[in-house]
Amino acid sequence: RVNDPLLNRTVLTWFDKTSSVSPQLVANELWAVSVDLLTPISLAFTDVVVSLTTTSRIPAEGGIRVAFPDGFEVSSYTGVSVRALGTTLTAAGDRAERVIAARSFERENNVSSVLLFEFANRGEVLFTIRNVRTSKFAATGPFYVETLSPTNQTLDFGTAPSVALGPNQLENVVVMLSDYTAGASGVEVTVSFQLVNTYFPEQGQVVIRFPLQDLFLAAGQLPDIRSPPASDGINGIAFFPELSDADSVAFELTPVTGAPGSGSFTLSSAFAFTLGGFQNRNSSGPMVGSIRVETRTGTRVLDLTDAAPAQALTPGSLALSVAFPARVGDVGSMRVSFTVSNPLPADAQIELLFPAEISVSEAVEVSGFDGLSVPPTWALSAPGRILVSLVWDGEGPAPDFLRAGESASFEI
Repeated sequence: RVNDPLLNRTVLTWFDKTSSVSPQLVANELWAVSVDLLTPISLAFTDVVVSLTTTSRIPAEGGIRVAFPDGFEVSSYTGVSVRALGTTLTAAGDRAERVIAARSFERENNVSSVLLFEFANRGEVLFTIRNVRTSKFAATGPFYVETLSPTNQTLDFGTAPSVALGPNQLENVVVMLSDYTAGASGVEVTVSFQLVNTYFPEQGQVVIRFPLQDLFLAAGQLPDIRSPPASDGINGIAFFPELSDADSVAFELTPVTGAPGSGSFTLSSAFAFTLGGFQNRNSSGPMVGSIRVETRTGTRVLDLTDAAPAQALTPGSLALSVAFPARVGDVGSMRVSFTVSNPLPADAQIELLFPAEISVSEAVEVSGFDGLSVPPTWALSAPGRILVSLVWDGEGPAPDFLRAGESASFEI
């Protein structure tokens, strides 16, 4: 006989002359359960926020068990702690926070669990589990959450949906150029890094994207594979339109086929390759853009990073000759001649700095321009400093005032 205390009457009478088997009561489902990862990326340590609404009250000395999906790691050595919002309100009207130690860690059938004891409550429960390491997969898989009685019987249970995991960051990334001179051609780019995601298979892909504002390639040109050779991992290179746009061009490195571990597309301590055939931009200074490196399997990005050479580009050489006045102490003219390594575009400037031994009169004049397609303007910007400005006032795109390797001169 089952009595309903709310109705104060018998609602069900059960009797069986031939059986002594007791009826089995099943657990309730949680009204609501959700799991959020504060760092939703593969193979990363994260805080896990669990929110649930119970159907049955968790009695004193009861608990909550959170079972993580395959590949998650919860170790007793990571010092997992739990902070839960209690029912007590603070002076500001917020729910007071209390600390609960996770007293037990279980691992059975490759499933990691956290068991929280002495968690008497009913209704909404919100807590955070710290220092949980995510799996290597693209999505977590479902989370199983249950509330427990003091005798470890399930009271309520529920399943939180899978969470998508983004790519991790490659480690120890280094980008180097064979020549850091502005305008240099035939430049080789060497990239080295360490893989993080152990899901990277032998036939995984490495995609690299170059910023065209820093490193140039002729339209339709593929870089040369300088290292490693095909026998050591890289079999070829192809355009990768998915990451290419007006400001960058991307390539996919094709792995060589063979037995696991035969090439460099494996989980080695470091991965490195060198591509050649680039030309540096014409101006010196740090790189404007960055080089993107991705490891992939199919359409999934496993690890990625954006990096640039630590060293800035240095100026190209300027062949310069100066013809001074004939005698010491004379006031006269001097002829400045120069040959550029990089094109001299419109709106560029030529700066002349004179040593202290040479006095530059305020009545100085600059004239006799030779080799420049358009006469520039000039000004004495400071004592001993003359600034020659190249200004394009014509119609249409501004031409280069000097092309690479051309010469010009003027008189002061």
